[in-house]
Amino acid sequence: MLVAGLVLLPFSVAGVTSSQVLPALARLVGRRWVLPVASASLGTAMVVIIVGRTHLWAFFVVLGVAGLGSGLVFAAVARLITRTVPARETGSALGLNQVVRQIGFSVGSAVGGATLAAHTPPGAGL
Repeated sequence: MLVAGLVLLPFSVAGVTSSQVLPALARLVGRRWVLPVASASLGTAMVVIIVGRTHLWAFFVVLGVAGLGSGLVFAAVARLITRTVPARETGSALGLNQVVRQIGFSVGSAVGGATLAAHTPPGAGL
């Protein structure tokens, strides 16, 4: 449990700091490139885990990079929504974004759990 918590720490730290990184990144690459850069960050994390999934260090790196990417996406989408919708609709639009995100997380968790259950041999401990 301790190792699992420590492995998740880079994701949390990077996710929190990404909202502070977003303005500098937007100035550096331009606002329209923030989402592609964040997506590339998430793609890079997936490549690293494919290559180094047998090493513990890879999980620290992957979760740090993925935390940065997902934090940037969430912050960029919120800014995009607030800049795009009329001011009187901002609360509704951000609320809908949160609901859709949570539905996506739930469906993704269910699909991941079902996939693991389907591909785990009967009687296997792991």
